[in-house]
Amino acid sequence: MQELSYNLDGQGTERKDAYGNRTGFIYGLDGQLAEMRRENGRLDGADHSPSSGQRILQQYEYSTNGQITGIIDGNQNRKEYGRGMHML
Repeated sequence: MQELSYNLDGQGTERKDAYGNRTGFIYGLDGQLAEMRRENGRLDGADHSPSSGQRILQQYEYSTNGQITGIIDGNQNRKEYGRGMHML
């Protein structure tokens, strides 16, 4: 069982699993998913600054036309996507 929370735009903002683990979803001003964070507590305020117990799981990068160009995992490993490349 999991609980899902949404913002006023209908975007998922938090997922809580049956064990109480929380994953937060942070969006950029353009509405694109910017980060996923594992949280051991509550979400921070509007500044989205990491507090103790938070760990960034993934960060997302986009081109100016909204196409995903890169994903950075929690260990800072970067996967780039360009024209003609596809995510699997």
